[in-house]
Amino acid sequence: MKACGGRCRTTHTLVAVRARCGFGARKRERPSVAAHIVSRVNISSLPRMLTRCAAIERNRWSRRRRAGDVSEFFHVAPMDQLSPGLKLAGRRPPNLTREHYQVLDSLFPSGRLTPWGEAMLTADPAALLLGPEILIAEGLARAVTSDRLDVSEAGRIAMGDSRNRVVELVFELVRRLAFPDKPSRMSAVFAYRTLDEARAYRADRRDPANHEIWRVACDASTPLHLGDGRWLGVPRDALLFVAAARHYWFGRVHPFPVVSFDTEVLIPAGALTVVAREERAQTN
Repeated sequence: MKACGGRCRTTHTLVAVRARCGFGARKRERPSVAAHIVSRVNISSLPRMLTRCAAIERNRWSRRRRAGDVSEFFHVAPMDQLSPGLKLAGRRPPNLTREHYQVLDSLFPSGRLTPWGEAMLTADPAALLLGPEILIAEGLARAVTSDRLDVSEAGRIAMGDSRNRVVELVFELVRRLAFPDKPSRMSAVFAYRTLDEARAYRADRRDPANHEIWRVACDASTPLHLGDGRWLGVPRDALLFVAAARHYWFGRVHPFPVVSFDTEVLIPAGALTVVAREERAQTN
Protein backbone atom coordinates (compact mmCIF):
# COMPACT_ATOMS: atom_id res chain seq x y z
CA MET A 1 0.00 0.00 0.00
CA LYS A 2 1.39 3.37 -0.97
CA ALA A 3 2.20 5.69 1.91
CA CYS A 4 0.34 8.99 2.03
CA GLY A 5 1.23 12.37 3.49
CA GLY A 6 -0.28 14.32 6.36
CA ARG A 7 -2.99 15.88 4.22
CA CYS A 8 -4.16 12.45 3.11
CA ARG A 9 -4.22 11.23 6.72
CA THR A 10 -6.35 14.23 7.65
CA THR A 11 -8.74 13.43 4.81
CA HIS A 12 -9.01 9.79 5.88
CA THR A 13 -9.57 10.86 9.48
CA LEU A 14 -12.33 13.25 8.45
CA VAL A 15 -14.01 10.53 6.41
CA ALA A 16 -13.82 8.22 9.41
CA VAL A 17 -15.25 10.92 11.68
CA ARG A 18 -18.11 11.52 9.25
CA ALA A 19 -18.86 7.81 9.02
CA ARG A 20 -18.71 7.23 12.76
CA CYS A 21 -20.74 10.33 13.58
CA GLY A 22 -23.52 9.29 11.23
CA PHE A 23 -23.42 12.16 8.72
CA GLY A 24 -25.65 11.03 5.88
CA ALA A 25 -27.09 8.17 7.91
CA ARG A 26 -30.76 7.96 8.81
CA LYS A 27 -32.96 6.44 11.49
CA ARG A 28 -30.25 6.04 14.09
CA GLU A 29 -28.95 8.20 16.89
CA ARG A 30 -25.76 10.10 16.11
CA PRO A 31 -23.02 9.90 18.74
CA SER A 32 -21.01 12.97 19.63
CA VAL A 33 -18.78 14.41 16.89
CA ALA A 34 -16.31 15.54 19.53
CA ALA A 35 -15.99 12.04 21.00
CA HIS A 36 -14.70 10.58 17.74
CA ILE A 37 -12.52 13.59 16.90
CA VAL A 38 -10.76 13.49 20.27
CA SER A 39 -10.09 9.77 19.97
CA ARG A 40 -8.68 9.93 16.44
CA VAL A 41 -6.67 13.11 15.94
CA ASN A 42 -3.76 14.88 17.53
CA ILE A 43 -4.88 17.58 19.96
CA SER A 44 -2.97 20.26 18.02
CA SER A 45 -5.19 19.68 14.98
CA LEU A 46 -8.41 19.72 17.00
CA PRO A 47 -9.60 23.29 16.18
CA ARG A 48 -9.21 22.68 12.43
CA MET A 49 -11.03 19.36 12.60
CA LEU A 50 -13.85 20.83 14.69
CA THR A 51 -14.29 23.63 12.18
CA ARG A 52 -14.47 21.19 9.27
CA CYS A 53 -16.96 18.88 10.99
CA ALA A 54 -19.12 21.83 12.04
CA ALA A 55 -19.02 23.09 8.45
CA ILE A 56 -20.18 19.68 7.20
CA GLU A 57 -23.12 19.77 9.58
CA ARG A 58 -24.02 23.38 8.73
CA ASN A 59 -23.83 22.73 4.99
CA ARG A 60 -25.99 19.62 5.27
CA TRP A 61 -28.56 21.54 7.28
CA SER A 62 -28.41 24.54 4.92
CA ARG A 63 -29.14 22.30 1.93
CA ARG A 64 -32.22 20.99 3.69
CA ARG A 65 -33.37 24.53 4.50
CA ARG A 66 -32.91 25.68 0.90
CA ALA A 67 -35.05 22.76 -0.14
CA GLY A 68 -37.78 24.00 2.20
CA ASP A 69 -37.30 21.01 4.49
CA VAL A 70 -36.43 22.89 7.69
CA SER A 71 -38.43 25.99 8.49
CA GLU A 72 -39.95 24.94 11.80
CA PHE A 73 -38.25 24.85 15.19
CA PHE A 74 -39.10 24.37 18.85
CA HIS A 75 -39.08 27.17 21.41
CA VAL A 76 -39.36 26.92 25.22
CA ALA A 77 -41.43 29.65 26.87
CA PRO A 78 -43.17 30.32 30.21
CA MET A 79 -46.82 29.32 30.45
CA ASP A 80 -49.53 31.59 29.04
CA GLN A 81 -47.15 33.88 27.13
CA LEU A 82 -47.53 32.57 23.57
CA SER A 83 -50.43 31.83 21.26
CA PRO A 84 -50.74 30.55 17.68
CA GLY A 85 -50.07 33.24 15.08
CA LEU A 86 -48.13 35.47 17.46
CA LYS A 87 -45.08 37.20 15.97
CA LEU A 88 -42.03 37.02 18.23
CA ALA A 89 -40.64 40.48 17.56
CA GLY A 90 -39.15 41.63 20.86
CA ARG A 91 -39.87 45.10 22.23
CA ARG A 92 -38.31 48.44 23.05
CA PRO A 93 -37.42 48.37 26.78
CA PRO A 94 -39.43 50.95 28.78
CA ASN A 95 -38.35 53.39 31.48
CA LEU A 96 -34.69 53.82 30.55
CA THR A 97 -32.70 57.00 30.94
CA ARG A 98 -31.90 59.16 27.94
CA GLU A 99 -28.29 57.99 28.02
CA HIS A 100 -29.37 54.35 28.11
CA TYR A 101 -31.63 54.84 25.09
CA GLN A 102 -28.82 56.56 23.16
CA VAL A 103 -26.52 53.59 23.73
CA LEU A 104 -29.29 51.09 22.97
CA ASP A 105 -30.24 52.80 19.70
CA SER A 106 -26.61 52.98 18.60
CA LEU A 107 -26.17 49.24 19.13
CA PHE A 108 -29.60 48.07 17.95
CA PRO A 109 -31.11 50.39 15.31
CA SER A 110 -34.55 48.82 15.75
CA GLY A 111 -34.32 49.48 19.49
CA ARG A 112 -35.97 46.13 20.14
CA LEU A 113 -34.67 43.42 22.47
CA THR A 114 -35.91 39.98 23.38
CA PRO A 115 -36.72 39.20 27.04
CA TRP A 116 -33.23 37.69 27.39
CA GLY A 117 -31.66 40.80 25.90
CA GLU A 118 -33.62 42.99 28.31
CA ALA A 119 -32.55 40.87 31.28
CA MET A 120 -28.91 41.13 30.26
CA LEU A 121 -28.78 44.82 29.28
CA THR A 122 -31.62 46.82 30.78
CA ALA A 123 -33.13 44.92 33.74
CA ASP A 124 -33.54 46.96 36.91
CA PRO A 125 -30.90 46.63 38.11
CA ALA A 126 -28.69 45.25 35.34
CA ALA A 127 -25.77 45.35 37.72
CA LEU A 128 -22.25 44.05 37.22
CA LEU A 129 -21.09 42.86 40.64
CA LEU A 130 -17.38 42.68 40.02
CA GLY A 131 -16.00 42.87 43.55
CA PRO A 132 -16.77 42.27 47.24
CA GLU A 133 -17.07 46.00 47.89
CA ILE A 134 -20.04 46.23 45.54
CA LEU A 135 -21.72 43.21 47.15
CA ILE A 136 -21.33 44.80 50.58
CA ALA A 137 -22.53 48.20 49.35
CA GLU A 138 -25.64 46.60 47.82
CA GLY A 139 -26.44 44.78 51.06
CA LEU A 140 -25.87 41.39 49.47
CA ALA A 141 -22.94 40.35 51.65
CA ARG A 142 -21.16 41.23 54.87
CA ALA A 143 -17.51 41.06 55.82
CA VAL A 144 -16.94 38.43 58.51
CA THR A 145 -13.18 38.87 58.65
CA SER A 146 -10.66 40.71 56.51
CA ASP A 147 -10.46 37.73 54.16
CA ARG A 148 -13.90 36.18 54.53
CA LEU A 149 -17.21 37.27 53.05
CA ASP A 150 -20.67 36.00 54.01
CA VAL A 151 -22.81 36.21 50.86
CA SER A 152 -26.60 36.02 51.18
CA GLU A 153 -28.79 33.88 48.95
CA ALA A 154 -29.91 37.01 47.12
CA GLY A 155 -26.24 37.86 46.67
CA ARG A 156 -25.50 34.46 45.12
CA ILE A 157 -28.37 34.92 42.68
CA ALA A 158 -27.15 38.43 41.84
CA MET A 159 -23.61 37.12 41.27
CA GLY A 160 -24.98 34.48 38.88
CA ASP A 161 -26.91 37.15 36.99
CA SER A 162 -23.78 39.31 36.85
CA ARG A 163 -21.77 36.38 35.49
CA ASN A 164 -24.33 35.89 32.70
CA ARG A 165 -24.13 39.59 31.81
CA VAL A 166 -20.34 39.48 31.56
CA VAL A 167 -20.51 36.41 29.29
CA GLU A 168 -23.14 37.98 27.05
CA LEU A 169 -21.26 41.28 26.81
CA VAL A 170 -18.05 39.53 25.74
CA PHE A 171 -19.88 37.38 23.18
CA GLU A 172 -21.77 40.40 21.82
CA LEU A 173 -18.61 42.47 21.45
CA VAL A 174 -16.79 39.62 19.69
CA ARG A 175 -19.78 39.19 17.37
CA ARG A 176 -19.77 42.88 16.47
CA LEU A 177 -16.02 42.92 15.85
CA ALA A 178 -15.64 39.69 13.87
CA PHE A 179 -19.09 38.30 12.95
CA PRO A 180 -21.42 41.26 12.25
CA ASP A 181 -23.56 39.19 9.89
CA LYS A 182 -24.64 36.87 12.73
CA PRO A 183 -27.86 37.61 14.66
CA SER A 184 -27.27 39.12 18.09
CA ARG A 185 -28.10 37.02 21.13
CA MET A 186 -29.69 40.16 22.61
CA SER A 187 -32.27 40.49 19.83
CA ALA A 188 -32.67 36.89 18.69
CA VAL A 189 -35.08 34.16 19.73
CA PHE A 190 -33.52 30.90 20.92
CA ALA A 191 -34.96 27.74 19.41
CA TYR A 192 -34.03 24.11 18.82
CA ARG A 193 -34.07 21.94 15.73
CA THR A 194 -35.81 18.97 17.33
CA LEU A 195 -38.40 18.40 20.02
CA ASP A 196 -35.94 16.24 21.97
CA GLU A 197 -33.41 19.11 22.09
CA ALA A 198 -36.11 21.46 23.36
CA ARG A 199 -37.13 18.92 26.01
CA ALA A 200 -33.52 18.52 27.14
CA TYR A 201 -33.10 22.30 27.41
CA ARG A 202 -36.31 22.65 29.43
CA ALA A 203 -35.37 19.82 31.79
CA ASP A 204 -31.84 21.15 32.33
CA ARG A 205 -32.27 24.93 32.50
CA ARG A 206 -35.93 25.75 33.02
CA ASP A 207 -38.72 24.56 35.29
CA PRO A 208 -40.77 21.99 33.33
CA ALA A 209 -43.70 22.67 35.66
CA ASN A 210 -44.25 26.17 34.25
CA HIS A 211 -42.61 26.12 30.82
CA GLU A 212 -44.20 24.96 27.57
CA ILE A 213 -42.72 23.91 24.24
CA TRP A 214 -44.05 25.64 21.13
CA ARG A 215 -43.53 24.94 17.47
CA VAL A 216 -42.41 28.09 15.65
CA ALA A 217 -41.63 28.85 12.02
CA CYS A 218 -39.65 31.30 9.92
CA ASP A 219 -39.03 31.82 6.22
CA ALA A 220 -36.44 29.43 4.79
CA SER A 221 -34.29 32.37 3.68
CA THR A 222 -33.99 33.86 7.18
CA PRO A 223 -30.32 34.17 8.27
CA LEU A 224 -29.81 31.98 11.34
CA HIS A 225 -26.93 30.90 13.53
CA LEU A 226 -26.29 27.46 14.99
CA GLY A 227 -24.18 27.77 18.12
CA ASP A 228 -22.93 25.23 20.64
CA GLY A 229 -24.10 26.59 23.98
CA ARG A 230 -21.31 24.82 25.86
CA TRP A 231 -18.94 27.64 24.83
CA LEU A 232 -20.96 30.03 27.02
CA GLY A 233 -18.80 29.77 30.11
CA VAL A 234 -16.18 31.89 31.85
CA PRO A 235 -12.67 30.51 31.25
CA ARG A 236 -10.03 31.49 33.78
CA ASP A 237 -7.87 32.92 31.01
CA ALA A 238 -8.96 36.21 29.40
CA LEU A 239 -7.72 35.27 25.92
CA LEU A 240 -9.42 31.88 26.11
CA PHE A 241 -12.61 33.75 26.99
CA VAL A 242 -12.38 35.61 23.68
CA ALA A 243 -11.41 32.38 21.91
CA ALA A 244 -14.53 30.65 23.29
CA ALA A 245 -16.70 33.43 21.88
CA ARG A 246 -15.01 33.09 18.49
CA HIS A 247 -15.55 29.31 18.52
CA TYR A 248 -19.24 29.91 19.28
CA TRP A 249 -19.72 32.35 16.41
CA PHE A 250 -17.72 30.16 14.04
CA GLY A 251 -20.26 27.42 14.82
CA ARG A 252 -17.64 25.04 16.19
CA VAL A 253 -18.50 22.05 18.37
CA HIS A 254 -17.16 22.18 21.92
CA PRO A 255 -14.76 19.23 22.42
CA PHE A 256 -14.95 18.88 26.22
CA PRO A 257 -16.79 17.49 28.04
CA VAL A 258 -17.75 14.84 25.53
CA VAL A 259 -21.53 14.97 25.75
CA SER A 260 -24.30 15.31 23.20
CA PHE A 261 -24.79 18.52 21.23
CA ASP A 262 -26.11 21.63 22.92
CA THR A 263 -26.93 23.34 19.64
CA GLU A 264 -29.16 26.40 19.84
CA VAL A 265 -30.64 28.17 16.83
CA LEU A 266 -30.55 31.98 16.93
CA ILE A 267 -33.40 33.46 14.89
CA PRO A 268 -33.72 37.26 14.46
CA ALA A 269 -36.63 38.72 16.39
CA GLY A 270 -39.45 39.57 14.03
CA ALA A 271 -38.75 36.67 11.68
CA LEU A 272 -40.43 34.03 13.84
CA THR A 273 -44.13 33.15 14.09
CA VAL A 274 -45.73 30.84 16.65
CA VAL A 275 -47.40 27.85 14.99
CA ALA A 276 -48.80 25.67 17.77
CA ARG A 277 -48.17 24.41 21.26
CA GLU A 278 -46.25 21.15 21.08
CA GLU A 279 -46.17 20.25 24.79
CA ARG A 280 -47.82 21.70 27.86
CA ALA A 281 -45.99 22.29 31.10
CA GLN A 282 -45.29 19.08 32.99
CA THR A 283 -47.43 19.62 36.06
CA ASN A 284 -47.70 16.83 38.61
